[in-house]
Amino acid sequence: MDDEHDWGTGNNMQAEVHTTAEPPEREPEVMPGPWSWRVVVPNAITVLSTVVGMSSVYCAMNGQFPSAVACIIVAGWLDGLDGPAARMLKGTSQFGAELDSLSDYVNFGVAPGLVMYYWRLHRLHYTGWLLGLVYTVCLACRLARFNAGVDLNASVATRNYFTGVPSPAAALLACLPMLLEFQFGKNGPWEDPRYVAAYLFLVGFLAVSRIPTFSSKGLHRSLIAQPKQRFLFGVCAVVVLAFLFYFPYLLFIGISLGYFASLPVSFRMYRRAVAKEKKETTTSKKVSNKQASPKPAKKREGASPKRGRSPAAKSKD
Repeated sequence: MDDEHDWGTGNNMQAEVHTTAEPPEREPEVMPGPWSWRVVVPNAITVLSTVVGMSSVYCAMNGQFPSAVACIIVAGWLDGLDGPAARMLKGTSQFGAELDSLSDYVNFGVAPGLVMYYWRLHRLHYTGWLLGLVYTVCLACRLARFNAGVDLNASVATRNYFTGVPSPAAALLACLPMLLEFQFGKNGPWEDPRYVAAYLFLVGFLAVSRIPTFSSKGLHRSLIAQPKQRFLFGVCAVVVLAFLFYFPYLLFIGISLGYFASLPVSFRMYRRAVAKEKKETTTSKKVSNKQASPKPAKKREGASPKRGRSPAAKSKD
């Protein structure tokens, strides 16, 4: 009997242990290895963009400037694919982020500077070389600032903006004088290397400036992510493809000029967004302070003052 009693008590204790035990923790997700295909695919796209971007320098050295511009544009297109590919395949890694940053510097900082030197700035000799280096250094500082997170806009109101012109857009803007020559011939201000040098300096300044510019993520949120706007985005994509096949120079000239026109618009919208966010923050603080402040005690309904004779009446008596 004692043995049976002890055996039953043990069972009860085990049942209590099982009922009070915490549920097992979920196993952490296993990160892909450095040679996993989910990591290799986006990194291969980044390497391919670097190869294409540096090929623009080879084309410029051989006088094939339309091919050089095409290489820079294709490198920018590939640069826009490696990030979404890494997120879709769940193959993001620190190595991929560093590789993408170095690739951006080569494709949009070094290559456009050398192409512009071989195209027009070489007529200014050492001055042209130094001005080409100014653009390259500006792009290096812009990428370093971005990697350091100095211009990271974490608030909801400013998350759709970059600080300064991003490097792929700066590379396209740097090629604008060449695109104008391809489309309209050599009879224009882009024939003078002094104007080209001043323009390249302006693009470098816009890259390292604090001017807020529209982000491609904001375009994705406003057009692609919303079902009502997808039809408009599809129509725009068809028009862009048509121009790409029949009028490629006009297409990228229009994109460059449109980007310049969007700078004052983005600056104004950014200031409005910041002012609205500050106003909402101030209002919420006032509401929270009112809720936290102690309320005065209310008098009970029906309570009447104490009845009694006044001191003057008492003195008459």
